[in-house]
Order: sequence, then structure tokens, then C-alpha cells
Amino acid sequence: MGKKIVDGSTIHAVITGRTGAGKTHLGAAVIKEVMRASNYKIACSFISYRELLEQLKFAMNDPEARKAVTGSLMAEIKKTDFVVIDDLGAELGRMEENNQATPYDVDVLTSLTEARLNKATIFTTNLSSKQLKHAYGERVFSRVMNGTKGNIAVFKTTTDKRRNPV
Repeated sequence: MGKKIVDGSTIHAVITGRTGAGKTHLGAAVIKEVMRASNYKIACSFISYRELLEQLKFAMNDPEARKAVTGSLMAEIKKTDFVVIDDLGAELGRMEENNQATPYDVDVLTSLTEARLNKATIFTTNLSSKQLKHAYGERVFSRVMNGTKGNIAVFKTTTDKRRNPV
């Protein structure tokens, strides 16, 4: 994946699986490889989706903070060459409860996915494709999955490395 990004391909990927399977680690490793292989010429960002939403929501009632977060942070995410959006769905809590994203969360994700259609992006998530579609709706699901053919990694049986280190 990293080599394709360095070679100029617009890679979209989804890494999904159980908690502790190494999805975040893998996303960070791809960023590290892209930066190294491109001699740090490809701009990369690693974004926790849950933390991004927290910052955006915190800034809603403060005009200065809102300007800083929406004006610079969101713009940076949208224009960066390669972004890993980590832990999509973590903001929903336990999926056994069949949760759905709020309209605001869906709007933020729609904005990000539309802006990143022609830019390399990896999403990591604990959610299955069925859960993603249920949580965010068909429209957002379609955008997240856009261009991921051959670039989906599913860790179904990997044990939690934090609880059972290698």
C-alpha cells in the first residue's frame, strides 16, 4: 500500500477487526513507510476520528476555537496527501447496542470523505461493513468504501495484542 501511495496512486483502504488486532499500528506503519520512502515529500496525517469529533464539538460554543478547528484543522485534513482516519465508529460506543451516528457526526464524515475522494486515505475501524452501513447510512458507507477494492484488511481472529502481547 505504501509503495502505491509513494508512486502516486490514490489508495483508499479500510482496515477492520477486533479490538487490539493492530489496526492502528498498521495504519501508523503505512504512514511511516510513505514518509520514509518519499523522503518526507508526501504530507501525511494520522487522525483519531473520535478526538476530531470531540475537538469540533468543543469548539462549537467558542467562535475563536471554532475558527481554529474548522478553519485550519479540517482544511489541513482535507488537503493533506495521505491521511489515516483511525477508529471510525469509536464515538458510537458499544455496537452491540446497534448505535447510529448523530446527524452532526454523519455530516463531518461526509465532508471528510467527499474532500478525500482523490487523495490517499485509510480508515481503521472495529466495525464490520454491515455495522458501518447501519451506523452512518448508505451514502457515507459508499464514500468510505469508494476505491477500496483489493485494499480491505479484515482481522477476524487476531487476538488482542494489548491483553496478550506477542
